[in-house]
Amino acid sequence: MQTIVAVRNAFGLLIAVSLAGVAGEHPKPRHAMAAGSPFRNTAPGVAYVGSQACRLCHPDVYREYFQTGMGRSMSLPSEPEDLAKVPQPVTVVDKQSGKTFVISREGSDLYQCEYQVDAQGREISRNTHKVAYGVDAGENGLSDVVRWGDYLVEAPLLYYAKARTWELSPGYERLDYGFARPVPGVYRDLPFHESAFSCETCHGPGQLHVAARMK
Repeated sequence: MQTIVAVRNAFGLLIAVSLAGVAGEHPKPRHAMAAGSPFRNTAPGVAYVGSQACRLCHPDVYREYFQTGMGRSMSLPSEPEDLAKVPQPVTVVDKQSGKTFVISREGSDLYQCEYQVDAQGREISRNTHKVAYGVDAGENGLSDVVRWGDYLVEAPLLYYAKARTWELSPGYERLDYGFARPVPGVYRDLPFHESAFSCETCHGPGQLHVAARMK
């Protein structure tokens, strides 16, 4: 339990950092070269080419990097490793809010839901969402994100890797967030150019580099 509490205290920040990083993968127009920068790829108009372009010349680096926590910082719930975490429905009861939370698997999709019953055991509310993305923090765990209209919202349950169990996400043990804890920003379109932190997250747009090597 101490492990879960410690991870809860840090995981909220990790989710925000991971989502901010991969959301930054959606290239935006570059208006001016960074002042005094010696790097030509900071100039306006230099395009992102995607990690697959890097893979052609750097297969070993590509393979090793995308096995690291940073390279796997975001995933689709249909990936085998994510599905394996839910071999059967998992139920978590929150005595403070009186709600029950469930994560379940239907084919290659994952769903999280919350429901509540009255004193007679009759269901009075239910809210279910399909998991859109998994945000991975390496050894700490995996948090799910769902889409609600134009928003991305953190799901209530989180997988704690060391304990190998699903429990409430950070902060949910104190407040009843439900599915009302949005990731900052409005995402009418797919917000991620690539899942996880890509090669160009750190190295910048690769168009000039690739063009020079292909000559």
